[in-house]
Amino acid sequence: MDAKYYYDNGKDLKQAYEWAKMANEKGERYWQLRLQAQIEAKLGMKKEAMATMGKSSAVAKAAGSAGYAKANDKIMEGF
Repeated sequence: MDAKYYYDNGKDLKQAYEWAKMANEKGERYWQLRLQAQIEAKLGMKKEAMATMGKSSAVAKAAGSAGYAKANDKIMEGF
C-alpha cells in the first residue's frame, strides 16, 4: 500500500489517491498532503489539488518547515 510508489511509477492513480486520502485521514502530514495534491492534479482535479496543496503548506509552516511550504508554492504554479 504505497501511494508514492504508484504516483512515481505511473501506476493506478485512482488507487494511489485512495491510499493518500486514507493516510491523511489518519493524521495529516504535510508531505502526505503534498502527495495527495499531486495525485489530484494528475487526475485533473485542479480545484481539489490547489486546496490540498494549500493545506500542506499551512501544516508545513505550523511544523516549522517554511522551505517545504515555499516548494509547495512552486509546485502549485504548475497546476
